Amino acid sequence: GFKSFEVSESIVKGNNELIRLCTVYRTTSSKTKEKYNETKINSFLDEFDTYLDHLADKSGFPVICGDFNFHVQDGNDFYAKKFVALYESKGFTQHVTDPTH
Repeated sequence: GFKSFEVSESIVKGNNELIRLCTVYRTTSSKTKEKYNETKINSFLDEFDTYLDHLADKSGFPVICGDFNFHVQDGNDFYAKKFVALYESKGFTQHVTDPTH
């Protein structure tokens, strides 16, 4: 398993296709120190990169949803930009365009 996030996968069968619904939750803690938070975020990005690579080898069209705790709409957020670059580099697209918090 992964230490920096939780994931649950379900297979939905359509007419002649499979959809792999992946629900991801990355926890955050506001009580920890900033340097530790940076380490946690980098650990998440490394583990999520590995997860996306493994996901490519599984059956079913992957749809990833969940709470990643990044403000991707903030163009100045360094880690949000790294997160976006990661999933885009794997061919994924963000479909939610408005903040959900």
